[in-house]
Amino acid sequence: MTATSPPPLTLVVGPEPLLASRAVSDVVVAARAVDAATERRDVDLRAESASGELAQALSPSLFGE
Repeated sequence: MTATSPPPLTLVVGPEPLLASRAVSDVVVAARAVDAATERRDVDLRAESASGELAQALSPSLFGE
């Protein structure tokens, strides 16, 4: 990974919300520097619907967006 090539998927976990928020912000900024259309998707893995939400977030758009 380089500064101009962020990973396609980043998982942020940890007990400190402030540090997690900063980590997510840094990744989003780096990704949008490469592609302004980059989307951020948050999935709460503790929720019962987590597997469906994650599958939907990782699925390509039917409309090519």
